[in-house]
Amino acid sequence: MGDVRPGGGSRGPSGLGRQRGQILVLFALMVPAIVALMGLVVDLGRLLAERRQLQAAADAAAWAAAGEVLWGTPANAAAVAQWYVQQNGYGASSGVTVSVQQPPTSGSYVGQSDYVRVIVQRAMTLTLAQIIHPDPITITVSTTGGPMLGPVPYGLLALSASSGGIDLSGSVQVHNSAAASNSQITARGQGSLAADTLVSAHSGITTSGGGLVQGTKGTVADAAVIPDPFKNLAAPPVPSTSWNGLSVTGSGGLITVQPGHWTGDLRVRGSNNQITLAPGVYYFDGGASLDVSGNGNLVTGSGVLIYLTGGGTIKLAGGADLVLSAPTTAPYSGGSAGLVIFAAHGNSTQIDLVGGAVTSLTGTVYAPDAPLRLTGGAAAGVGHGQLVASSFAFSGSSTMIISYDRRVVAPQKRPALIE
Repeated sequence: MGDVRPGGGSRGPSGLGRQRGQILVLFALMVPAIVALMGLVVDLGRLLAERRQLQAAADAAAWAAAGEVLWGTPANAAAVAQWYVQQNGYGASSGVTVSVQQPPTSGSYVGQSDYVRVIVQRAMTLTLAQIIHPDPITITVSTTGGPMLGPVPYGLLALSASSGGIDLSGSVQVHNSAAASNSQITARGQGSLAADTLVSAHSGITTSGGGLVQGTKGTVADAAVIPDPFKNLAAPPVPSTSWNGLSVTGSGGLITVQPGHWTGDLRVRGSNNQITLAPGVYYFDGGASLDVSGNGNLVTGSGVLIYLTGGGTIKLAGGADLVLSAPTTAPYSGGSAGLVIFAAHGNSTQIDLVGGAVTSLTGTVYAPDAPLRLTGGAAAGVGHGQLVASSFAFSGSSTMIISYDRRVVAPQKRPALIE
């Protein structure tokens, strides 16, 4: 007999068996759909993860290739891009295809030789989801790298990879930025270098006798060489107005001088003289130099660029001060705003800044082949912007401060990911 339930009615064993059988049939029919759904979830995650990794490799390759076009050998850009993809885990056996367009043949920068487009492809076979999509799926990512105008993110940068580096027997602080040397960094005795971000050297960091080198975000002793960010900066044209030099002596003089083609030294001696440089480009040529010495002597100027051809230099000593700020707009075609001192490419004459109490250079100091020697006496500040030179030697009894300010430094083309 079947079960008798309250309210009447009965259901025999045969009815329960039929329900169980129907459930098994439905489950069997649903298994492929469940497996396919699980496969889609798993494989979709794999595809998204792989796409992110491919995009990261393409971004690195495009950025490096754009840097090679800007600072290296443009013909090597494609090889550099291929190498960076390999370094990101996609070697010859990975099944990845890399196409490098230089200049791009698609996108927004078609035909523009300063830009490089990198396209990375990889075919992936699904795992659990093969039941609904047995064929491989090709993932394609692309990135275009090219030049973008912007500030160079170093408060202190020594360019020479063969000698010099940054030598410290005095104390230096780099605010709001990094300090870097393409050679070594050496700190002796009371010498120290502290940066608010990173301190890096290509050929090692050496400290002795209490010397200290540290960056708030780390210190790297074997960093890669940093290319000269101003390598392609054009020299100013020779001005039409010429000056054969000026010598200031005595005491308490107030003199204004004019920009132009200086073929003789601007030389200041005596004491307590103030020389004001009118705005413009001061083109010191044929070994002509800015030579200032003497207690209380001051050379000041706003909107000024000092350009030094071969043999030309700046000599600041004996308690004198130099207070200059760069032009806020490019002072000549192919030039740059924010450049306050520019020692010509190939000019290897040392620049000496033995400052007094108020020496300050606002903007970018750029001397790619010249060493820069700085000695701090009572000076609290040296640069409000950035110092970029072949090498540096810091000494003196006070702490010299370089305050990086992206609003006043010289912008230059640098590699960037455009699209």
